[in-house]
Amino acid sequence: MDKKQIDFIKTNKRFQKDWDYYSNYFIFIFPLGIMFIGFSMIYSVIKFGNSDLLVFGLGFVIISIVFGIFTLQRLIDVLRFECVDMGFNKMEIDKLAQKIQGRFKIKSIVIDDKSQFIRIYTKWSAFSWGEEITLIFDNNQILINSRPTSIRQPVTIYKDRQNIKIIKELIKE
Repeated sequence: MDKKQIDFIKTNKRFQKDWDYYSNYFIFIFPLGIMFIGFSMIYSVIKFGNSDLLVFGLGFVIISIVFGIFTLQRLIDVLRFECVDMGFNKMEIDKLAQKIQGRFKIKSIVIDDKSQFIRIYTKWSAFSWGEEITLIFDNNQILINSRPTSIRQPVTIYKDRQNIKIIKELIKE
């Protein structure tokens, strides 16, 4: 991670959008397809009077909306950093890295004292193909982001939120 990118993150509290980020929006083909099926069932009820399909059509539309909202929220979380105020607990980078290594199944870790950031790559788990956890030290706060290491995994069933919660607990210890 270069200085320009770190400065952008410190200023905007998010990663920059790139092609990999936008390409994850192709997953919306699935909820749109499910919604199309639901609307075609509802159309069948209106046009041909086949009332048996009404419940299924509404169910498909509702499921597609819920899945679409869930996926959109996940894609927004991929970019966003959460801020944690350190207060009086001025933690050193190496000390925090040791705590993290004891808590996560880590594939690799990059610690940069000069740029004041830690990047952790976790191993595969039941709900994830591995996570990239980024911590950036900015004055009296730490910026935390967790996202999938694979750009083609837009949904991780809240594994990223769990990672951020664990790191917040480690900082407050």
